[in-house]
Amino acid sequence: MADQSPEQSPEAPAQPLLQKYGVLSVLVILLVIGVGRIVLQSGFLEPELGKVILEHKGPVWALAADSNARFLAAGGEDKAIRIWDNQQQKNTATLYGHTNDVTTLAFDSSGKQMISGSLDKTAVVWDHAESRDLFRLVGHEDRIEGATFDPTGNIVATASWDKTVRLWDAKTGNHLQTLEGAMKGLNCVAFSPDGKRIAAGGWDYRVHIWSIETGELLTSMLEHQGGVMDLAFSPDGSQLASAAWDGTVLTWDMQTMKLANVYGGANGWIVSVAFSPDGQRIAASAEAGQLIVWDQASRKIVQQFPGHSGRVTNVDFLGDGSQIISSGEDGTVRVWCF
Repeated sequence: MADQSPEQSPEAPAQPLLQKYGVLSVLVILLVIGVGRIVLQSGFLEPELGKVILEHKGPVWALAADSNARFLAAGGEDKAIRIWDNQQQKNTATLYGHTNDVTTLAFDSSGKQMISGSLDKTAVVWDHAESRDLFRLVGHEDRIEGATFDPTGNIVATASWDKTVRLWDAKTGNHLQTLEGAMKGLNCVAFSPDGKRIAAGGWDYRVHIWSIETGELLTSMLEHQGGVMDLAFSPDGSQLASAAWDGTVLTWDMQTMKLANVYGGANGWIVSVAFSPDGQRIAASAEAGQLIVWDQASRKIVQQFPGHSGRVTNVDFLGDGSQIISSGEDGTVRVWCF
């Protein structure tokens, strides 16, 4: 999510813990609540940082991994999309296709295609294997903040600040349908695992659900007190998680389409959310440079990883869920191990 928004954070910087409580007290607090791994060095407490695998010139707004966790893609303010090969442990390609910030990225289920969206109001579908663009999707009237493939890889969806979700043929680039009903700009979009429904969220504080078959707006769920920034379906499709600027993650029961649970404890805005592959954990990004992991059933915070300098813009589980990837306004992409 690029850093241009209709809202301003009301949060004020907190008094430093060391200044307020002293070193020994802070150490006890950190050990009790499990804030990452701590290294005691020269009398100061320092978090062990995640491994930096990619660096951009400016904030990284977009991050995606293919289903096999072989390739990662990152894009941001510098308009470049960098590809990281986990097997070779190196940056294997840098792609240019946009005239403004890259705001969103996603791979299809096969990992062969990728879509990028931008502030330039367009999306590009890429042949990832050959690192070349296939076609450009043109039609939105404002910036694109969300883009994704359906589970079959045959349809792509783009969400825009023009208040619409557009569906496109992923093989030809033809426009298929425009989904309407949002009252303000949209920041995110996600297909259900069965491909029958699509969700989007935005600045009207709502989570909207449409039927793919009919294009009907099934519901608009209002519980957040801030703009909805990201969405993630659980692996079995029974739940949908939403992250918002109100500092909470909410989960929704997809059978009743009602609020199920509230996950709190974050310091400031939350702009990214993800389920672990087994659906038992929920990870989110916090404004203060932290990654937070909750136990899905108990709603308790089980892990925190401090490390990014500035806002964490994306978070996701990698592979079997034993690693987390993140990107930040500090221009880095990091990998964290449990």
